[in-house]
Amino acid sequence: MNRRDKTIAILFGLLILSLFLLGGCRTTPDVSIPTLQVDQPSPTPEPSATADRRPTPTVAESPAETPLPGDSPVEVPTVEPRQAMENEGDWSTFATTRILLSGGHPGDMIGQGQLPATDGYFVTDASMSEYGMVFALWPAADVAQKAAGWAENGTVAAVQGVMPATVDVVAEGDPVTISRLEGPTRVGRSDAMTYRAAFVPHPQGVLEVTWFAQTDRWESLQSTFDRMVSSVEIWRKLADARHGVQLVYPHDWPEPTVTLYGDGIWFRSSDAAMGLALWFRESGNPVEALASWSPERLTDLGLSNPGEPTAGERLSVLGGEWDSKTGSCEVVGGAGGAYTVTIVPNRDRLLEIVTYAPKGRSTWAETIFDTMRQLLADIR
Repeated sequence: MNRRDKTIAILFGLLILSLFLLGGCRTTPDVSIPTLQVDQPSPTPEPSATADRRPTPTVAESPAETPLPGDSPVEVPTVEPRQAMENEGDWSTFATTRILLSGGHPGDMIGQGQLPATDGYFVTDASMSEYGMVFALWPAADVAQKAAGWAENGTVAAVQGVMPATVDVVAEGDPVTISRLEGPTRVGRSDAMTYRAAFVPHPQGVLEVTWFAQTDRWESLQSTFDRMVSSVEIWRKLADARHGVQLVYPHDWPEPTVTLYGDGIWFRSSDAAMGLALWFRESGNPVEALASWSPERLTDLGLSNPGEPTAGERLSVLGGEWDSKTGSCEVVGGAGGAYTVTIVPNRDRLLEIVTYAPKGRSTWAETIFDTMRQLLADIR
């Protein structure tokens, strides 16, 4: 190799060395390399105390009770005493939980005033001097003893403070039936007035019913007194704390039971042919509930062959007047009968009330069921 070639080789080596040294000191540029996004399934979370807990539902406020058009809002009735009075032409009726009694009297009589001598009521003519009737309750008393001691010393204790209460003659009268209970009677007379008193057992003691009139009018008023006495009904009372209601039922009916599925109260006569069932339903519109009501419900009460319901009369319950439906059915024993249903609002719920009876008892049944509905009270 000549000198010229050696020089070129040296320079080429220096150049290679310089490039090597410069490359080792250069800073690598900061370049962001995009990451490839791949859809991956989300991992299944580990179960925890709240992992599969359902969201707490928002509870909407219950709709306000919806009275029928034209009705005022229903008021919760006072529990004691609970009374109901109706006027039907020339005849008025009354019912009270105070002494568990109901009855009727001519519409021109006034009452029902509180007795001075004991718990009870009286009704009289407008002048309070010619005629009337007293319903006196004697607690913890005996029928025979009360009859035997009536008007002792010539004073009619139950009437004292209402009318002149003295008699000159006392005699035993014929037995009288009151609310299907036969009881002894006593008759007392004076020149001015004549009295007759009947005594029957009562769930709270002895009921004394005394009717009186001016002696010269006594005979002419007997048909009026007979009708008044025959209208008297004695009741028992049920205060159901579980459902928060109070009801009355005829004194000679068995104690009420729960309905077939345990969601109501069932009152029945001793022969089971007549009864009233009360169910408690969720709050809602009573008009819509009645419109959708089906007579299939009656099978729970042992009634058969129910006919399709038609519009019935408006009924008094809890201080309001409510629509009803009525139809035919067969009661226990196969006798032809009729049923009535009404649905009414009661604060935070609806009350479904069904009544039924044989057609042969329809008049008496109507009176019984009207009283039971009218004296129903919320005791919550």
